[in-house]
Amino acid sequence: MSTTPAEIHRLWRRAAFGIDATGAEARAGRPWAELVEELVAPDPAPMPRPAALDDPALAGSGEFFRALAVSATWLDHMASTPTPGAEKLTWFWHGHFTTSMAKVVWGEGLFRQLTTLRTRAQGPFRDLLGDIVVDGAMSFWLDNVGNVASGTNENLARELLELFTVGVGNHTQADVIAAARCLTGHNVDWDGSMLPRFYPELHDTGTKTVLGSTGAFDAHGLCDVICNATNREYVARTVARRLWMAWASPKPTTTIVDDVARAALAAGFSGRAFARAVLLHPEFRGVAARTEHVRTPVEIAIGLAKVAGATPTALEASKILAD
Repeated sequence: MSTTPAEIHRLWRRAAFGIDATGAEARAGRPWAELVEELVAPDPAPMPRPAALDDPALAGSGEFFRALAVSATWLDHMASTPTPGAEKLTWFWHGHFTTSMAKVVWGEGLFRQLTTLRTRAQGPFRDLLGDIVVDGAMSFWLDNVGNVASGTNENLARELLELFTVGVGNHTQADVIAAARCLTGHNVDWDGSMLPRFYPELHDTGTKTVLGSTGAFDAHGLCDVICNATNREYVARTVARRLWMAWASPKPTTTIVDDVARAALAAGFSGRAFARAVLLHPEFRGVAARTEHVRTPVEIAIGLAKVAGATPTALEASKILAD
């Protein structure tokens, strides 16, 4: 089925960060699946490392400005990247596995997490989950740096099960407690690098039963359990619902969620598989998806920057100078 410029504009707004009139007109008439593949298939283009991260003058009290530099660099990259589909999927995962500089004022850690998201966004969900669960910024954000065998902290475990993976109704409080025990000892290296580090002496080595599986699991074993043949169906529905809400409409039906989840599982349970399943679903071009979606402020800002042919930071600088 061929496409109109209006449909191309909508596809690029949802699964990228917008497209200009010339680009939409040039793609008019091409098959929908071919256009989806243009967005979904490419690996992410390289993003520059913020110079502020290597500025010794910003060490210590200037760490907030390093964190801001990470955000600014990524926003500019979103507006200028030749692979906007990969970046938009990364933006989705950034919201799914949420971390904020409101608590994690640590530029290097935030940049490392962003690099993980960008590298893993399109690949197997298990690989992405495994890296994020032990990520240093995530450990700070959800308090796993204080999760030890002698005194567990359930914050990361609860968010992991309730929001990131299997979802409400598909786990119990006992699963949360067991998951927290699995995550004990997964901390950061306190030598200044703040790289993820496992401390065996702080880990609960006992047997845990979580989500129907029993073993002496650590964080990686927990991720294997979450993504096993049984539990991955719950995970797929959670991700399918969230991605549909981000790209299509705010209230997906159970049928849509199940369709997207099944398609993603059949195609490999990867970021690309979820993106294709959403964008190729017939209802993505339906009335609800056309009329009920509301863009976020970041999406609007990036879209405006692209229309202006500038980066968000350049536009902000121009505003400051004008004021």
